[in-house]
Amino acid sequence: CKMPKDEAMTALGGPIALCKAHSSKVFEYCAREARQVFGGNAYTRSGLGERVERLYRDVGAYAIPGGSEEILLDLAVRQGNRSKL
Repeated sequence: CKMPKDEAMTALGGPIALCKAHSSKVFEYCAREARQVFGGNAYTRSGLGERVERLYRDVGAYAIPGGSEEILLDLAVRQGNRSKL
């Protein structure tokens, strides 16, 4: 299925922005919960909690290239309102 670029930006921009914002929130939640499960080990850069520590540290860095959550949510609302008109 091919969709013209202008139509795709209008029809898919909002839903994709919502998906990106939601995925960064879910990733942050999962990293926080993993930190709770691992307890003190999640604060060490070696050993059992190494991966959890790294994920929790990098959560913000992974979200930023996708766009700030506030900007993505604003885009989704604007796109949704525009498509309703």
